[in-house]
Amino acid sequence: MKFNLANTQIPHKIADRIIESVVEIRFDSPWPTDQVADNLFLEFCTKLKYLPGKDLPVKSFPADIREKDPQIKYLPTKELTKDGILLLIGGHVVALVNRKPYLGWEHLSKEINDIADRLKSIGLIEGYQRLGVRYVNFFDSNILKNTNLQIGFLGEQVIDSKINLHFIVDNNPPFVADVRITNNARIVDEGKSLEGSLVDIDVYFKDHFEVSKLAELARESHDLEKKIFFHLLKKEFIDSLNP
Repeated sequence: MKFNLANTQIPHKIADRIIESVVEIRFDSPWPTDQVADNLFLEFCTKLKYLPGKDLPVKSFPADIREKDPQIKYLPTKELTKDGILLLIGGHVVALVNRKPYLGWEHLSKEINDIADRLKSIGLIEGYQRLGVRYVNFFDSNILKNTNLQIGFLGEQVIDSKINLHFIVDNNPPFVADVRITNNARIVDEGKSLEGSLVDIDVYFKDHFEVSKLAELARESHDLEKKIFFHLLKKEFIDSLNP
């Protein structure tokens, strides 16, 4: 799918609907996968003041199996925490996760810069192969009624049905956006079960890149995600979100 984003305007501020943001960095290393993860653990705890968390389920698999299986190779094995942020690390991945409340891009971009410095300093990484910036937004209504998407069947609108959409926006090279929208989501927020809609946009860059470009590529991915998000929504609905 191709979006013309040239005239898309991004509001200065709207009422926050973000329930999760993720910046994921995938890389290669010739060193043993657990050695890389352990070094990252020490680096982030000692230099960036992250607190140790729990081992994640994939850690129970033998390292050689994790290394050979592409389905789990890039899954994190350890969890760290700091001031509303989860840092998930593994032998081939670092993921910065901010769940509700959203801390803001300015805050997260500073963390990305610090993480890039530490990745460079450990000297165990051979190359970077994927960067993804993902935002998940929740609405307590049927979001399809407030998007610019036209969804029908034999000339009839079907947006009141339970719908799950998945499409790719691929006309903004070198970035690709994976977009998923559902109007029949259920989440748990502060112990309460809520029904509504999710708009999940993952913008990623899959070419090899230098760590010196990490922060810049993350910012460009973030900006593209915002353009796609607001391009999807009707203007009058965006206006209603102004706090």
